Amino acid sequence: MEVRLINLELITTKDVRHGHQNGVFIPVWRDWDKEYEHDPKMVYVTTCFPGELKGPHLHKTRWSYLTVLKGKVAFIVKTDAGFKEYVISDEKPQTLVIPAGIPQAHVNIGAVDAIVMNLCTPAWHPDNQDNYTADYGDYDFAKWGYRPDK
Repeated sequence: MEVRLINLELITTKDVRHGHQNGVFIPVWRDWDKEYEHDPKMVYVTTCFPGELKGPHLHKTRWSYLTVLKGKVAFIVKTDAGFKEYVISDEKPQTLVIPAGIPQAHVNIGAVDAIVMNLCTPAWHPDNQDNYTADYGDYDFAKWGYRPDK
């Protein structure tokens, strides 16, 4: 049970009438890939404003599979070996796997609102909260541009 990155495909899409590139297609989860330890039970999208911090928090039962759809985000996870940092952006599609029981935080280090998609399991439910504040001690979030007093 460890935090890890899954590199995703970036597939070019083309206009069906004229053949020019009109965008991209990024498969994030397919039931036949078997990349995920647990099949997702919920998909949600969250935003984070530039320079803002979400967390640190801990899910005791929920696994997170996080993909940045827009922007650039620094994810900081706290493991037994110390803090691990992952920078993920929409320019290189990746999914960050964070197992249950591992504290996490993220900072939007880009210039635009970040959009992050989470395919998680089990699903969030208002009657079954699984969101706990995590202690990151003296971790320096300022190195990512976060300023709580701004």
